Amino acid sequence: MFEQQKRSRTSDWENIEPSPVIHVRGLPAHTLELDLLKLFEPYGDIREVVMMPHRKQSLVEFVSVADAESFIKK
Repeated sequence: MFEQQKRSRTSDWENIEPSPVIHVRGLPAHTLELDLLKLFEPYGDIREVVMMPHRKQSLVEFVSVADAESFIKK
């Protein structure tokens, strides 16, 4: 039963469309939106940065999926 559920979840991940959003985890407490912009802008235009400092996380949304993929493939 567990193997069946595991396979099902794996196939779910394989069918997900690419996204222009990058989930960033483990950020230092002092990280600013400007820090992330400087890090990500060389890979493409940024639409939005959502900071979640209490969770040490952020969401960075590129204008296009291709720009997000260029960061992932670096």
